[in-house]
Parts: sequence; structure tokens; C-alpha cells
Amino acid sequence: FRKKRQIRELNVDSIRASLPGNSCLIEYLKYDYLSLQPNSATPHYLAMVVSESAEPVILNIGSAAPIDELIDLYRQHMLRVPLAGLPSDEDVEEYQDLAKELYRRIWKPVENHTSAKKLVLIAPDGGLNLVSFAGLLDDAGTYLIERYPIHYLSAGRDLVRLKDVATPAVGLLA
Repeated sequence: FRKKRQIRELNVDSIRASLPGNSCLIEYLKYDYLSLQPNSATPHYLAMVVSESAEPVILNIGSAAPIDELIDLYRQHMLRVPLAGLPSDEDVEEYQDLAKELYRRIWKPVENHTSAKKLVLIAPDGGLNLVSFAGLLDDAGTYLIERYPIHYLSAGRDLVRLKDVATPAVGLLA
């Protein structure tokens, strides 16, 4: 019961307090955007950036369809490239194009909120779970892992360690 209550009481302040020093959490969320017309839900991605020193920021990443198509191309490319030996020049060029486009779509919107951080914690959602953020390339050809240490989480609440606090019994039970 205590654990369930603690989970319900989790909020952004408890997550913020659990962040390591000079780090930020980027939690991606895939959701259905509903317009005023009935049955008009379209999937979108958003990102929430939480750091210990600033107010949380929620950013619209955009419609999920083009991002998911790009993720599918990325996944197909990774399945096609042989594991043994070196990839061909064409494979490297194709990967770089995909990694740069993914960078532009999913990292560029949050980039300004991570530039001064030493550690980036990422909790992806939807198809973003299939992307290696460390392998994304900026326009200068720098991998994201060369700029930040990256740690993956399943959700931001994973930062908060729920502890079993055993309270000593009072009295005698016979």
C-alpha cells in the first residue's frame, strides 16, 4: 500500500530532486492529438525537459507519422547492414543521412535545453525506443555521444528510488 501511494504521489519536483548534478531528463511521449472534429486523432510526439535548475519545458516535436517513417527506414537500414566486416561506403552514407535527419527531427527541438549539461537522461516512447540517440549526427558530423554521456530510462519516474521503509512495531503481539 505504501509503495502504491508513493507512486501516485510522484511529481516533477520529486523527479527533479532525484536528478544527478548538472544533468537533465528528456522524456518523450507519443500521444493522440485530438482536434475539434470527432474521430480526428493524429499521433504526435512531444518532449518534456526537466533539469534541477530550471522549470520543466514541454516541446511539440511534431506529427508522429514522418518521424515513425524515418525510424522505420533507420531500423530497416540497421537490419540490412551486415554484422561481420566493415560497412560499405554506401551504407555509411545512408546511415549518416538517416542519423542527421533523425537528429533534426527529434533532437534539434530540445537541443537548447541540454547544451550546458554534463549528463543527459533519455526516456523514449513509441518508435523512439528503437533509435540509438548516441548515434545521431549533427550538421557538423558530430555524434551526440561525443557531446554528452547518455543514459536511457524507461520513464522519468525510474530516477526516484522507492524505498521500503520498515517501521518498527509497537507493543506485543501474542
